[in-house]
Amino acid sequence: MTKYGWIILGLIVVALAGYVFWPEGGAVVVPTPVLAGRKPDTYTLVAGGLTQEISPGRVRLAGHDLPLEAAKSEALWNHVAFLHALPERIRVVAPADLASYGIDPARRRLTGGDVDLSWGTSGEDGYCHDVVSGRLFVIGIANARRLDALAVRLDRARLLAIERGIDGLSIDGVHLESRGGELHVAGAPWRTAFSARVRTLAMLISDLALGDLAATVPVDARLVATLGLSIPPGRGENGAVNAPAEHHIVRLFQRADAGLASVDGLPPQSIEPLRMRELTAALAAFAEDRLFAVGDPLQGHAMKAAIVWRAGVEWFRLESRTRELDDQTSTWDIVWSGGREVAEMGAADRLIAAINELAVAGLRMCTPFEEPWPGALAIELRGPGMPRTVLELAPGMARSATQVGRIVRLPPLLADLAPDRFLDTLIVGKPVDRIAKLQRQIHDQDPVIREAYVRSASGTWERTFPAPASADQQSLQRLARAIAQARGLDVRFAGPADRAILDRPAIEVDLRFSAKGEGKAHDMAAVEDTVAQDWGLAIGRVDGLWRAVDKDGVVAWRVDDEFVELMREALADRLVLPLVPSQVKRLRVAAVGAEAYELAPVAGRWRIGAASSADDVEVRRLLRRLANLQANRQVPGTALAVVDRAGSLFIDLPSIDAPYERLTLHIGKPGAAGAAADEVALSAESSRADALPLQCSFLPATVLDELLPGRERFVE
Repeated sequence: MTKYGWIILGLIVVALAGYVFWPEGGAVVVPTPVLAGRKPDTYTLVAGGLTQEISPGRVRLAGHDLPLEAAKSEALWNHVAFLHALPERIRVVAPADLASYGIDPARRRLTGGDVDLSWGTSGEDGYCHDVVSGRLFVIGIANARRLDALAVRLDRARLLAIERGIDGLSIDGVHLESRGGELHVAGAPWRTAFSARVRTLAMLISDLALGDLAATVPVDARLVATLGLSIPPGRGENGAVNAPAEHHIVRLFQRADAGLASVDGLPPQSIEPLRMRELTAALAAFAEDRLFAVGDPLQGHAMKAAIVWRAGVEWFRLESRTRELDDQTSTWDIVWSGGREVAEMGAADRLIAAINELAVAGLRMCTPFEEPWPGALAIELRGPGMPRTVLELAPGMARSATQVGRIVRLPPLLADLAPDRFLDTLIVGKPVDRIAKLQRQIHDQDPVIREAYVRSASGTWERTFPAPASADQQSLQRLARAIAQARGLDVRFAGPADRAILDRPAIEVDLRFSAKGEGKAHDMAAVEDTVAQDWGLAIGRVDGLWRAVDKDGVVAWRVDDEFVELMREALADRLVLPLVPSQVKRLRVAAVGAEAYELAPVAGRWRIGAASSADDVEVRRLLRRLANLQANRQVPGTALAVVDRAGSLFIDLPSIDAPYERLTLHIGKPGAAGAAADEVALSAESSRADALPLQCSFLPATVLDELLPGRERFVE
């Protein structure tokens, strides 16, 4: 087509677009915004039973002057600026008639400058009234509800925001000042810097929430510390000051196991027992002298290796190795005269934390004439840009390259230092989809069970021994997951009693892992991952406890009853979900028509949401029920449509080559999606491609209440 042809075609397209989109009659109808002027600097918000007076950077609420959360204020006004209505949806309404639109200015009102707005809902619509002009805007029920959601407390949610760090601290007579970028005791430059301890304390205080504005200090609460914090001024990219320096007084109170915190005279806020114990430990650290302050909680450390000597002879070392971007396993190895094993992911952090927490008394500077300590335990940390970091430990004494002192507190890791203290509790630690063959033998039952399964390139499992046969895919998936991603309760180098299991195991499991696929086996991959690998595990009892020993006889893990039961469990038919209960990291329950909620384990206990404790027994009961669901029948190649769902469960699991894996179980309505009137259909999917077969499972409708329980079931 010629140039003129393209021009003519473009003109035709423009003409047709004008014909299609231009309103009838030729007039353009422009919606009218609710907010006619600009956002005022000072305004009053009445909503949620609260009256808030906002001025630049501050909120006056319940008689208290509080910091403004700028993001909340901006979100509110951005939504107000977005509200609009077409002319035919705007009318003038007398104040006496506002109640019929669900509007009560005494309950919902935003005023300031030229702005005076009230809003509400009635029936299936939402309304906003401009008191100044008397006009009522029909804004839709979703916009009115969004306005309700944004018209909340606009003060800062945290009791104290410490975003620019601390450059000065007074605590129980100890005055710290900034010198050379570190915080030192004023007048005592030889004492080890307190910067890491200050940052730990600052993070704990920053996490405290400001909620109850009517609270008072109970008579049985005891003042345990008064802190004076100095926060440096904020500076822009050009170095100019854009926020003033701040000075705050923090008071901490102890009450039984819990506590309270008050900042600058604001009402005291409660502190739960776990956080109070952390704060108490952080405060106690300021009364101690330390030899080291390696790294810090915010910036981490540069350590790449740690070498441990006994009496001048290398005992073992921790070494860092390069990890692939999608590898979620440890980057550390433990190396000793007997070989090399994977160390736990946090091995280096634990060692550095223990060295930093070593407390001494009688601290003094080393002299050029310090005598050697024969037989001492020595730990050297190495890393790019790190100063020489060597810790020597002798009975009752500790020494760095520059200081020496008498030990008053020796962290347990250093008191019982050994290479297997750093071993990984992750038993296998390879992606489940790399398992190409699985063989198990159950010796402690009659008759002995011996069976083998192989996984095809398409991901389908088949039995090859004792006779070729099809296999339940979900059951094999669960068994493979239980092995590939299991963690031991603890781990150690195998001793004679552990190695005896190899001769008379209760259960044996043997796996073949395929080589990493094309694009994965590259220069950053471990050499052993570029070829197929065989790996085996023997399980038996030692001193009444279940132990799993790798078939090389090097490492032994203590495992729980659930792991052993899964290893010996008969493979079920028509299993719905390949779930291992102990591997669940988060569970979200979302029933249609009900508010969704989350369950997650925190420090060994289950919680609902971020704060409320959950009933552990009820959570475990639900997880076991999910793990053991068996379908009456299954239909391959189908999934549950959105319109047929009564709700969904979202289950987060650990993963080796991704941050996590999410299993989603959709639960149907009775009689929907091909189910009988007394049945429900279920379909499962995974965030891992091709991890689960596409199918619908059908179960009795009675499972609906079991699988989509209300939040109240888990409240303690």
